[in-house]
Amino acid sequence: VSQSRYQIPNSGRFRGFCTGGFGGVWDFLTASSSESTLSQNQWNYAFQLGAGFQYNLMPGLDLDTAFKTFITPNPLLFSDGTSQVKTSYNYTIEIGLAYRF
Repeated sequence: VSQSRYQIPNSGRFRGFCTGGFGGVWDFLTASSSESTLSQNQWNYAFQLGAGFQYNLMPGLDLDTAFKTFITPNPLLFSDGTSQVKTSYNYTIEIGLAYRF
């Protein structure tokens, strides 16, 4: 996924940002029941949206946090023609340290 980030201009220790991206993914899904197993795979488009902040702990070291969602909106159609998977939403919360050198 190609991604871009916009950081809210701020000269202080606390900086907010928003991020977004668009690209392609290879979806693969296997669904099983007591009667049968269905598998399907396909190329799909996807996009990601997020927001977060950085807090400067010391020169060159930031605490980095973000909330992101990754969405694949084109549902999979199983080859039997009777089953369909809805849009996939994945959510993450990221917390980390970023060291700039």
